[in-house]
Amino acid sequence: MSSCSTLENKDNSLIGLINRMCFNSEGRGRIETPQGRYVFSYESVLNKDESKWSFAFHFPLGRQEVLHLVFKPKPKAEGLFYRKVYQSLSEADRIELKKFLGFITSLAKMKETQKEVKGFVALRRDGGAILKVNDDHGESPYLSLMNDDKYFRKITVQYENEAQSNLKLLLFQTSCTES
Repeated sequence: MSSCSTLENKDNSLIGLINRMCFNSEGRGRIETPQGRYVFSYESVLNKDESKWSFAFHFPLGRQEVLHLVFKPKPKAEGLFYRKVYQSLSEADRIELKKFLGFITSLAKMKETQKEVKGFVALRRDGGAILKVNDDHGESPYLSLMNDDKYFRKITVQYENEAQSNLKLLLFQTSCTES
């Protein structure tokens, strides 16, 4: 049985919250872009030796796509799934996608290095937390974490701006293989 306990007795620093994210996990999820919505099951692995966070997305009807988020030496996304999504977007949405994936990649970098990335802030919220880049315009990606006893089971990464671009990644973790 899981619970939505508060964060009062846990490390609520930015790195403390990042450390309670499970980067080696399995579960179900959804990706939303201006062009469509994709549901999937997934597996993810953080490979610290290669500075890469990899996802295998399993879509209905047996299709599988791989996405690699590389965070050293320079953040970038790799894989056929990334190229397909990128090519389907308008030029403005491509810029937003790069910011969105750069944000996600920064999370993996902080996990690996145990050092904060400049500009990130952590805010407590009922039963969880929000991590975001401090942006006066309100157009930066943000991460919503719902708490569980050992790790965050529901992770939502979202990017919204005034131009109505909306990119969203929801992960519902059913298994965590980190110690």
